[in-house]
Amino acid sequence: MKKFSAIIIAMALVLGMSQCKKQETPSSNNTEDGMVYITVNVDNDGGRHHIEPSVGAYVFTNGDSLYVGNNGHYVGKLGYKDGAFSGGIQSPSTEDYLHFYFLGGKEPVSAPTTSTTDFTISISDQSSNLPVLAYGHSTTKYTTDGNATYSTTLRNKCALVEFATNEIPVETAVSISGMKNTVQIDFTNHTINPTGTPGSITLYAESATSRWAILLPDNSVSTTATAEGYNESESFTVPAVANNGYLAGTNAVSFEMIDYVFTVGSGTTVHFSPGNLYYDGANWGFESTPQYGQYTYPGYINVFNWGATGNTTNGGVNIYTTAEYTTGNVNLSVLNGTDWGGVVGALDGHSDWRTLSNDEWRYLFYTRTNASMLRGYGNVNGINGLIVLPDNYDGTAINTNLSSWSNNTISDWSGYASHGAVFLPAAGYREDSQASVSNTGDYGRYWSSSSIDTDNAWKLFYFANGIYSYNDHKNHGCSVRLVR
Repeated sequence: MKKFSAIIIAMALVLGMSQCKKQETPSSNNTEDGMVYITVNVDNDGGRHHIEPSVGAYVFTNGDSLYVGNNGHYVGKLGYKDGAFSGGIQSPSTEDYLHFYFLGGKEPVSAPTTSTTDFTISISDQSSNLPVLAYGHSTTKYTTDGNATYSTTLRNKCALVEFATNEIPVETAVSISGMKNTVQIDFTNHTINPTGTPGSITLYAESATSRWAILLPDNSVSTTATAEGYNESESFTVPAVANNGYLAGTNAVSFEMIDYVFTVGSGTTVHFSPGNLYYDGANWGFESTPQYGQYTYPGYINVFNWGATGNTTNGGVNIYTTAEYTTGNVNLSVLNGTDWGGVVGALDGHSDWRTLSNDEWRYLFYTRTNASMLRGYGNVNGINGLIVLPDNYDGTAINTNLSSWSNNTISDWSGYASHGAVFLPAAGYREDSQASVSNTGDYGRYWSSSSIDTDNAWKLFYFANGIYSYNDHKNHGCSVRLVR
Protein backbone atom coordinates (compact mmCIF):
# COMPACT_ATOMS: atom_id res chain seq x y z
CA MET A 1 0.00 0.00 0.00
CA LYS A 2 1.36 3.42 -0.98
CA LYS A 3 1.32 6.49 1.20
CA PHE A 4 0.03 9.27 -0.96
CA SER A 5 2.09 12.42 -1.31
CA ALA A 6 -0.32 14.66 -3.16
CA ILE A 7 -3.76 15.12 -1.71
CA ILE A 8 -2.98 13.03 1.34
CA ILE A 9 -3.13 13.44 5.07
CA ALA A 10 -0.29 11.74 6.86
CA MET A 11 -2.28 11.33 10.02
CA ALA A 12 0.74 10.88 12.26
CA LEU A 13 2.07 14.33 11.36
CA VAL A 14 0.98 17.74 12.56
CA LEU A 15 0.41 18.86 8.97
CA GLY A 16 -0.42 16.97 5.83
CA MET A 17 2.59 17.50 3.59
CA SER A 18 1.34 16.71 0.12
CA GLN A 19 0.13 18.76 -2.75
CA CYS A 20 -2.28 18.34 -5.58
CA LYS A 21 -2.52 20.10 -8.91
CA LYS A 22 -5.74 21.24 -10.53
CA GLN A 23 -5.90 21.17 -14.28
CA GLU A 24 -8.79 22.65 -16.21
CA THR A 25 -10.01 21.01 -19.39
CA PRO A 26 -11.28 23.85 -21.58
CA SER A 27 -12.70 21.54 -24.25
CA SER A 28 -15.18 20.20 -21.68
CA ASN A 29 -16.38 23.58 -20.40
CA ASN A 30 -19.95 24.55 -21.05
CA THR A 31 -20.24 28.28 -20.56
CA GLU A 32 -23.98 28.24 -21.09
CA ASP A 33 -24.75 26.23 -17.94
CA GLY A 34 -21.93 27.81 -15.94
CA MET A 35 -20.29 24.42 -15.33
CA VAL A 36 -16.50 24.19 -15.29
CA TYR A 37 -15.03 20.72 -15.65
CA ILE A 38 -11.79 20.13 -13.80
CA THR A 39 -9.41 17.34 -12.93
CA VAL A 40 -7.32 17.12 -9.78
CA ASN A 41 -4.28 14.97 -10.43
CA VAL A 42 -2.97 13.06 -7.42
CA ASP A 43 0.68 12.12 -7.20
CA ASN A 44 1.54 8.63 -5.95
CA ASP A 45 -2.08 7.66 -5.80
CA GLY A 46 -3.15 4.89 -3.46
CA GLY A 47 -5.20 1.86 -4.27
CA ARG A 48 -8.04 1.75 -1.77
CA HIS A 49 -9.83 3.70 0.94
CA HIS A 50 -7.99 2.71 4.07
CA ILE A 51 -5.98 4.22 6.88
CA GLU A 52 -3.04 2.25 8.21
CA PRO A 53 -3.56 3.06 11.89
CA SER A 54 0.00 2.40 13.07
CA VAL A 55 1.41 5.19 10.87
CA GLY A 56 -1.69 7.13 9.87
CA ALA A 57 -1.10 6.72 6.13
CA TYR A 58 -4.17 7.07 3.95
CA VAL A 59 -4.76 5.99 0.38
CA PHE A 60 -7.67 6.76 -1.94
CA THR A 61 -10.15 4.35 -3.40
CA ASN A 62 -12.26 4.69 -6.50
CA GLY A 63 -15.45 6.46 -5.51
CA ASP A 64 -13.94 8.80 -2.91
CA SER A 65 -15.20 12.38 -3.11
CA LEU A 66 -13.61 15.83 -2.91
CA TYR A 67 -16.08 18.61 -2.06
CA VAL A 68 -15.32 22.07 -3.49
CA GLY A 69 -16.32 25.45 -2.09
CA ASN A 70 -15.91 28.94 -3.56
CA ASN A 71 -17.11 32.41 -2.66
CA GLY A 72 -18.81 31.21 0.53
CA HIS A 73 -20.84 28.28 -0.80
CA TYR A 74 -20.65 24.79 -2.23
CA VAL A 75 -19.90 24.65 -5.98
CA GLY A 76 -19.49 20.94 -6.71
CA LYS A 77 -18.09 17.50 -5.96
CA LEU A 78 -15.25 15.66 -7.67
CA GLY A 79 -15.03 11.87 -7.79
CA TYR A 80 -11.83 9.83 -7.55
CA LYS A 81 -10.88 7.18 -10.09
CA ASP A 82 -7.51 5.68 -10.95
CA GLY A 83 -5.25 8.45 -9.74
CA ALA A 84 -7.37 11.58 -10.23
CA PHE A 85 -10.43 13.45 -8.99
CA SER A 86 -12.61 14.84 -11.74
CA GLY A 87 -16.01 16.44 -12.17
CA GLY A 88 -17.76 19.76 -12.51
CA ILE A 89 -18.02 22.84 -10.34
CA GLN A 90 -20.85 25.30 -10.87
CA SER A 91 -20.03 28.95 -11.75
CA PRO A 92 -16.92 29.48 -9.59
CA SER A 93 -16.03 33.07 -8.78
CA THR A 94 -12.67 34.69 -9.52
CA GLU A 95 -13.01 36.60 -6.24
CA ASP A 96 -12.03 33.58 -4.17
CA TYR A 97 -9.82 30.53 -3.96
CA LEU A 98 -11.02 26.98 -4.58
CA HIS A 99 -11.57 25.31 -1.21
CA PHE A 100 -11.17 21.53 -1.07
CA TYR A 101 -12.72 19.32 1.63
CA PHE A 102 -11.89 15.63 1.84
CA LEU A 103 -14.17 13.57 4.12
CA GLY A 104 -13.01 10.03 3.50
CA GLY A 105 -15.95 7.74 2.91
CA LYS A 106 -18.48 9.95 4.72
CA GLU A 107 -21.38 11.67 2.96
CA PRO A 108 -23.38 14.77 4.00
CA VAL A 109 -26.51 14.15 6.04
CA SER A 110 -28.39 16.18 3.38
CA ALA A 111 -27.12 16.51 -0.19
CA PRO A 112 -25.70 20.04 -0.76
CA THR A 113 -26.76 22.39 -3.59
CA THR A 114 -25.09 25.48 -5.04
CA SER A 115 -26.92 27.58 -2.43
CA THR A 116 -25.48 25.51 0.44
CA THR A 117 -23.17 27.44 2.76
CA ASP A 118 -22.58 24.53 5.15
CA PHE A 119 -23.54 20.91 5.71
CA THR A 120 -22.99 18.26 8.38
CA ILE A 121 -21.67 14.73 8.35
CA SER A 122 -21.75 11.99 10.99
CA ILE A 123 -18.67 10.06 12.02
CA SER A 124 -20.47 7.99 14.66
CA ASP A 125 -19.95 4.66 12.88
CA GLN A 126 -16.28 3.99 12.18
CA SER A 127 -16.51 0.20 12.51
CA SER A 128 -15.76 -0.60 8.85
CA ASN A 129 -13.28 2.18 8.03
CA LEU A 130 -11.78 5.30 9.52
CA PRO A 131 -12.90 8.61 8.01
CA VAL A 132 -10.53 11.43 7.08
CA LEU A 133 -11.40 15.10 7.61
CA ALA A 134 -9.09 17.43 5.71
CA TYR A 135 -9.14 20.90 4.21
CA GLY A 136 -6.95 22.96 1.89
CA HIS A 137 -7.42 25.83 -0.55
CA SER A 138 -5.70 26.61 -3.81
CA THR A 139 -2.58 28.76 -3.54
CA THR A 140 -4.04 31.26 -6.00
CA LYS A 141 -7.56 32.48 -6.64
CA TYR A 142 -9.68 30.88 -9.31
CA THR A 143 -9.19 32.24 -12.82
CA THR A 144 -11.00 31.73 -16.09
CA ASP A 145 -7.69 31.02 -17.78
CA GLY A 146 -8.18 27.52 -19.13
CA ASN A 147 -4.47 26.76 -18.77
CA ALA A 148 -4.27 27.70 -15.09
CA THR A 149 -2.65 25.23 -12.70
CA TYR A 150 -3.21 25.25 -8.96
CA SER A 151 -1.58 23.61 -5.99
CA THR A 152 -2.94 22.92 -2.55
CA THR A 153 -1.94 21.18 0.65
CA LEU A 154 -4.64 19.35 2.61
CA ARG A 155 -4.35 19.54 6.38
CA ASN A 156 -6.18 17.14 8.59
CA LYS A 157 -8.69 18.58 11.03
CA CYS A 158 -8.96 15.58 13.30
CA ALA A 159 -6.83 13.19 15.29
CA LEU A 160 -6.26 9.47 15.09
CA VAL A 161 -6.52 7.90 18.53
CA GLU A 162 -5.76 4.37 19.64
CA PHE A 163 -7.71 2.59 22.37
CA ALA A 164 -6.03 -0.45 23.87
CA THR A 165 -8.67 -3.03 24.81
CA ASN A 166 -8.69 -6.48 26.30
CA GLU A 167 -9.06 -9.59 24.19
CA ILE A 168 -12.39 -8.70 22.60
CA PRO A 169 -13.38 -10.42 19.32
CA VAL A 170 -12.94 -8.15 16.30
CA GLU A 171 -16.59 -8.62 15.33
CA THR A 172 -17.78 -7.28 18.72
CA ALA A 173 -18.82 -3.63 18.52
CA VAL A 174 -17.03 -1.27 20.91
CA SER A 175 -18.25 2.30 21.35
CA ILE A 176 -17.14 5.34 23.30
CA SER A 177 -19.65 7.87 24.58
CA GLY A 178 -19.34 11.54 25.41
CA MET A 179 -17.50 12.44 22.18
CA LYS A 180 -18.90 14.79 19.55
CA ASN A 181 -19.66 12.78 16.43
CA THR A 182 -21.14 15.26 13.96
CA VAL A 183 -19.11 17.72 11.88
CA GLN A 184 -20.05 21.00 10.22
CA ILE A 185 -18.38 21.78 6.90
CA ASP A 186 -18.56 25.57 6.61
CA PHE A 187 -17.92 27.03 3.14
CA THR A 188 -18.17 30.60 4.43
CA ASN A 189 -15.55 30.37 7.17
CA HIS A 190 -13.58 27.51 5.53
CA THR A 191 -13.72 25.33 8.65
CA ILE A 192 -14.35 21.75 9.71
CA ASN A 193 -15.73 21.90 13.23
CA PRO A 194 -17.53 19.60 15.66
CA THR A 195 -21.18 20.41 16.18
CA GLY A 196 -24.17 19.18 18.12
CA THR A 197 -24.25 17.43 21.46
CA PRO A 198 -21.88 14.65 22.53
CA GLY A 199 -22.83 11.18 21.37
CA SER A 200 -21.10 7.88 20.73
CA ILE A 201 -18.52 6.64 18.24
CA THR A 202 -18.21 2.99 17.25
CA LEU A 203 -14.52 2.19 17.02
CA TYR A 204 -12.55 0.57 14.22
CA ALA A 205 -11.11 -2.83 15.15
CA GLU A 206 -7.55 -3.31 13.97
CA SER A 207 -7.23 -6.37 16.23
CA ALA A 208 -8.75 -7.87 19.36
CA THR A 209 -6.52 -5.63 21.50
CA SER A 210 -6.40 -2.47 19.39
CA ARG A 211 -9.28 -0.13 18.49
CA TRP A 212 -8.99 3.18 16.68
CA ALA A 213 -11.12 6.27 16.14
CA ILE A 214 -10.99 9.60 14.37
CA LEU A 215 -11.87 12.23 16.97
CA LEU A 216 -12.80 15.88 16.45
CA PRO A 217 -11.23 19.05 17.82
CA ASP A 218 -12.79 19.46 21.23
CA ASN A 219 -12.03 19.95 24.87
CA SER A 220 -10.70 17.04 26.85
CA VAL A 221 -13.49 14.73 27.98
CA SER A 222 -14.07 12.16 30.65
CA THR A 223 -15.96 9.39 28.94
CA THR A 224 -16.96 5.75 29.08
CA ALA A 225 -16.65 2.87 26.69
CA THR A 226 -19.08 0.00 26.13
CA ALA A 227 -18.81 -3.28 24.25
CA GLU A 228 -21.66 -5.56 23.18
CA GLY A 229 -22.00 -8.29 25.78
CA TYR A 230 -19.56 -6.66 28.21
CA ASN A 231 -19.89 -4.54 31.31
CA GLU A 232 -19.50 -0.80 31.00
CA SER A 233 -15.89 0.20 31.58
CA GLU A 234 -14.50 2.53 34.17
CA SER A 235 -14.52 6.16 33.10
CA PHE A 236 -11.37 7.41 31.40
CA THR A 237 -10.11 10.72 30.03
CA VAL A 238 -9.24 11.61 26.44
CA PRO A 239 -6.94 14.66 26.26
CA ALA A 240 -7.92 17.63 24.12
CA VAL A 241 -7.53 17.14 20.38
CA ALA A 242 -6.18 20.09 18.36
CA ASN A 243 -6.63 20.96 14.71
CA ASN A 244 -4.00 19.24 12.59
CA GLY A 245 -3.04 17.16 15.59
CA TYR A 246 -2.10 13.54 16.02
CA LEU A 247 -2.72 12.17 19.47
CA ALA A 248 0.14 9.78 20.13
CA GLY A 249 -0.08 6.89 22.55
CA THR A 250 -3.12 4.95 23.66
CA ASN A 251 -6.07 5.15 25.98
CA ALA A 252 -6.47 1.91 27.88
CA VAL A 253 -10.05 0.70 28.17
CA SER A 254 -10.76 -2.25 30.44
CA PHE A 255 -13.78 -4.44 29.75
CA GLU A 256 -15.23 -7.32 31.74
CA MET A 257 -17.68 -9.86 30.37
CA ILE A 258 -21.24 -9.43 31.61
CA ASP A 259 -22.08 -12.65 33.38
CA TYR A 260 -25.79 -12.97 32.58
CA VAL A 261 -27.09 -15.55 35.06
CA PHE A 262 -30.44 -17.02 36.07
CA THR A 263 -31.07 -18.04 39.67
CA VAL A 264 -32.84 -21.41 39.84
CA GLY A 265 -32.39 -22.20 43.53
CA SER A 266 -30.89 -20.88 46.72
CA GLY A 267 -27.25 -20.22 45.82
CA THR A 268 -27.65 -21.84 42.37
CA THR A 269 -27.27 -19.85 39.15
CA VAL A 270 -27.11 -21.17 35.60
CA HIS A 271 -26.44 -20.12 32.02
CA PHE A 272 -28.90 -21.21 29.33
CA SER A 273 -27.81 -22.88 26.12
CA PRO A 274 -28.09 -20.59 23.07
CA GLY A 275 -31.06 -22.56 21.69
CA ASN A 276 -33.22 -25.65 22.07
CA LEU A 277 -31.63 -29.07 21.57
CA TYR A 278 -31.99 -30.69 18.13
CA TYR A 279 -30.86 -33.83 16.30
CA ASP A 280 -30.68 -34.00 12.50
CA GLY A 281 -30.15 -37.74 12.13
CA ALA A 282 -26.39 -37.46 12.45
CA ASN A 283 -25.48 -34.47 14.62
CA TRP A 284 -26.59 -32.82 17.84
CA GLY A 285 -26.74 -29.06 18.23
CA PHE A 286 -28.47 -25.98 19.62
CA GLU A 287 -30.95 -24.16 17.39
CA SER A 288 -29.58 -20.77 16.42
CA THR A 289 -33.01 -19.35 15.56
CA PRO A 290 -36.40 -20.04 17.19
CA GLN A 291 -38.29 -22.93 15.59
CA TYR A 292 -41.57 -24.70 16.14
CA GLY A 293 -41.51 -28.39 16.98
CA GLN A 294 -40.43 -30.84 14.29
CA TYR A 295 -40.25 -34.62 14.34
CA THR A 296 -39.52 -36.44 11.09
CA TYR A 297 -37.49 -39.53 11.84
CA PRO A 298 -35.01 -40.18 10.42
CA GLY A 299 -34.48 -36.47 10.07
CA TYR A 300 -34.79 -33.26 12.03
CA ILE A 301 -35.99 -33.64 15.63
CA ASN A 302 -36.41 -30.95 18.27
CA VAL A 303 -38.97 -32.61 20.55
CA PHE A 304 -37.81 -35.67 22.49
CA ASN A 305 -39.07 -38.33 24.87
CA TRP A 306 -38.19 -37.75 28.52
CA GLY A 307 -35.09 -39.86 29.09
CA ALA A 308 -32.15 -41.23 27.18
CA THR A 309 -31.48 -44.98 27.13
CA GLY A 310 -27.75 -45.43 27.39
CA ASN A 311 -27.79 -48.00 24.56
CA THR A 312 -25.67 -47.76 21.41
CA THR A 313 -28.40 -46.52 19.06
CA ASN A 314 -27.75 -43.01 17.75
CA GLY A 315 -24.66 -42.59 19.89
CA GLY A 316 -26.28 -43.99 23.02
CA VAL A 317 -29.64 -42.26 22.67
CA ASN A 318 -32.81 -44.12 21.79
CA ILE A 319 -34.97 -42.06 19.44
CA TYR A 320 -38.14 -43.90 18.53
CA THR A 321 -39.40 -44.21 14.99
CA THR A 322 -42.75 -42.86 13.88
CA ALA A 323 -44.13 -46.40 13.67
CA GLU A 324 -43.16 -47.13 17.26
CA TYR A 325 -44.82 -43.97 18.50
CA THR A 326 -48.05 -44.47 16.59
CA THR A 327 -48.42 -48.06 17.76
CA GLY A 328 -47.47 -47.26 21.33
CA ASN A 329 -44.62 -49.78 21.10
CA VAL A 330 -42.26 -47.78 23.28
CA ASN A 331 -40.43 -49.58 26.08
CA LEU A 332 -40.69 -47.33 29.11
CA SER A 333 -38.14 -49.39 30.98
CA VAL A 334 -35.34 -47.99 28.79
CA LEU A 335 -36.28 -44.40 29.66
CA ASN A 336 -34.03 -44.60 32.66
CA GLY A 337 -33.59 -40.89 33.28
CA THR A 338 -30.19 -40.32 31.69
CA ASP A 339 -30.06 -36.54 31.40
CA TRP A 340 -30.07 -35.13 27.88
CA GLY A 341 -27.20 -32.85 28.84
CA GLY A 342 -25.09 -35.84 29.77
CA VAL A 343 -25.85 -37.40 26.42
CA VAL A 344 -24.71 -34.49 24.27
CA GLY A 345 -21.58 -34.03 26.36
CA ALA A 346 -19.29 -31.17 25.36
CA LEU A 347 -21.70 -29.58 22.90
CA ASP A 348 -20.88 -25.91 22.30
CA GLY A 349 -17.55 -26.34 24.09
CA HIS A 350 -19.00 -27.20 27.52
CA SER A 351 -19.22 -30.60 29.16
CA ASP A 352 -21.57 -29.63 32.00
CA TRP A 353 -24.89 -29.19 30.19
CA ARG A 354 -27.94 -30.52 32.06
CA THR A 355 -31.72 -30.24 32.25
CA LEU A 356 -33.34 -28.14 34.97
CA SER A 357 -35.27 -30.01 37.65
CA ASN A 358 -38.95 -29.28 38.26
CA ASP A 359 -38.10 -27.31 41.41
CA GLU A 360 -35.57 -25.24 39.47
CA TRP A 361 -38.06 -24.35 36.74
CA ARG A 362 -40.53 -23.26 39.43
CA TYR A 363 -37.88 -21.23 41.28
CA LEU A 364 -36.95 -19.45 38.05
CA PHE A 365 -40.49 -18.27 37.36
CA TYR A 366 -41.96 -17.88 40.84
CA THR A 367 -39.32 -17.55 43.58
CA ARG A 368 -36.22 -15.67 42.43
CA THR A 369 -36.09 -11.94 43.13
CA ASN A 370 -38.43 -9.99 40.81
CA ALA A 371 -39.44 -13.24 39.12
CA SER A 372 -42.73 -11.85 37.78
CA MET A 373 -40.91 -8.91 36.15
CA LEU A 374 -38.37 -11.09 34.37
CA ARG A 375 -40.59 -12.98 31.93
CA GLY A 376 -43.23 -12.26 29.32
CA TYR A 377 -44.78 -13.65 26.15
CA GLY A 378 -43.48 -12.53 22.77
CA ASN A 379 -43.32 -13.20 19.05
CA VAL A 380 -39.84 -13.47 17.54
CA ASN A 381 -39.48 -13.98 13.78
CA GLY A 382 -43.09 -15.13 13.62
CA ILE A 383 -42.60 -17.65 16.44
CA ASN A 384 -44.67 -17.43 19.65
CA GLY A 385 -42.83 -18.09 22.86
CA LEU A 386 -41.73 -17.15 26.35
CA ILE A 387 -39.02 -14.52 26.96
CA VAL A 388 -36.96 -15.02 30.12
CA LEU A 389 -34.66 -12.27 31.44
CA PRO A 390 -31.51 -12.81 33.54
CA ASP A 391 -31.25 -11.73 37.18
CA ASN A 392 -28.99 -8.80 36.29
CA TYR A 393 -31.00 -7.64 33.28
CA ASP A 394 -30.09 -4.03 32.46
CA GLY A 395 -32.12 -3.35 29.29
CA THR A 396 -35.49 -1.81 28.53
CA ALA A 397 -38.56 -2.97 30.45
CA ILE A 398 -40.37 -6.06 29.13
CA ASN A 399 -44.15 -6.41 28.88
CA THR A 400 -44.84 -9.03 31.57
CA ASN A 401 -48.53 -9.53 30.75
CA LEU A 402 -49.10 -13.22 29.91
CA SER A 403 -52.26 -12.63 27.87
CA SER A 404 -50.90 -12.14 24.35
CA TRP A 405 -48.02 -13.47 22.25
CA SER A 406 -47.70 -10.06 20.59
CA ASN A 407 -46.87 -8.19 23.80
CA ASN A 408 -43.17 -8.24 22.88
CA THR A 409 -42.20 -8.21 19.19
CA ILE A 410 -39.10 -8.81 17.09
CA SER A 411 -38.19 -5.11 17.32
CA ASP A 412 -38.27 -5.43 21.11
CA TRP A 413 -36.42 -8.74 21.07
CA SER A 414 -33.24 -7.36 19.52
CA GLY A 415 -32.86 -5.13 22.56
CA TYR A 416 -33.72 -7.86 25.03
CA ALA A 417 -31.31 -10.38 23.47
CA SER A 418 -28.35 -7.99 23.68
CA HIS A 419 -28.92 -7.88 27.43
CA GLY A 420 -28.96 -11.63 28.02
CA ALA A 421 -32.60 -12.60 27.39
CA VAL A 422 -33.54 -16.21 26.53
CA PHE A 423 -36.38 -17.21 24.21
CA LEU A 424 -38.31 -20.47 24.71
CA PRO A 425 -40.39 -21.08 21.56
CA ALA A 426 -43.88 -22.54 21.96
CA ALA A 427 -42.83 -25.60 19.98
CA GLY A 428 -45.82 -27.80 20.83
CA TYR A 429 -45.53 -31.50 21.64
CA ARG A 430 -45.91 -35.02 20.30
CA GLU A 431 -48.13 -37.69 21.86
CA ASP A 432 -47.31 -41.35 21.54
CA SER A 433 -50.31 -41.87 19.28
CA GLN A 434 -49.40 -39.04 16.93
CA ALA A 435 -47.22 -39.09 13.84
CA SER A 436 -46.47 -35.36 13.98
CA VAL A 437 -45.97 -32.49 16.39
CA SER A 438 -49.15 -30.62 17.34
CA ASN A 439 -50.16 -27.34 19.00
CA THR A 440 -47.11 -25.46 17.71
CA GLY A 441 -47.45 -21.77 18.50
CA ASP A 442 -49.97 -22.47 21.26
CA TYR A 443 -48.16 -24.55 23.87
CA GLY A 444 -44.65 -24.62 25.22
CA ARG A 445 -43.66 -27.92 26.90
CA TYR A 446 -40.13 -28.32 28.25
CA TRP A 447 -38.88 -31.38 30.07
CA SER A 448 -37.45 -31.22 33.56
CA SER A 449 -35.06 -33.85 34.91
CA SER A 450 -37.58 -34.86 37.58
CA SER A 451 -39.23 -38.26 37.28
CA ILE A 452 -42.60 -38.91 38.98
CA ASP A 453 -42.90 -42.65 38.42
CA THR A 454 -42.18 -45.26 35.77
CA ASP A 455 -44.58 -43.69 33.29
CA ASN A 456 -44.50 -39.95 34.03
CA ALA A 457 -42.17 -36.98 34.57
CA TRP A 458 -42.49 -33.25 35.35
CA LYS A 459 -42.31 -30.59 32.67
CA LEU A 460 -42.60 -26.82 32.29
CA PHE A 461 -45.93 -26.07 30.60
CA TYR A 462 -47.13 -22.69 29.39
CA PHE A 463 -49.90 -21.47 27.11
CA ALA A 464 -51.95 -18.30 26.52
CA ASN A 465 -52.73 -17.53 30.14
CA GLY A 466 -50.02 -18.85 32.41
CA ILE A 467 -46.88 -20.83 33.28
CA TYR A 468 -47.21 -24.12 35.18
CA SER A 469 -45.53 -27.30 36.31
CA TYR A 470 -47.29 -30.29 34.78
CA ASN A 471 -46.85 -34.02 34.65
CA ASP A 472 -46.57 -35.76 31.29
CA HIS A 473 -46.07 -39.24 29.88
CA LYS A 474 -42.42 -40.04 29.30
CA ASN A 475 -43.23 -41.30 25.81
CA HIS A 476 -44.36 -37.84 24.73
CA GLY A 477 -42.10 -35.52 22.79
CA CYS A 478 -41.29 -32.19 24.44
CA SER A 479 -38.67 -29.49 23.94
CA VAL A 480 -35.34 -29.68 25.74
CA ARG A 481 -33.48 -26.52 26.81
CA LEU A 482 -30.23 -27.24 28.61
CA VAL A 483 -28.36 -25.19 31.20
CA ARG A 484 -24.92 -25.31 32.76
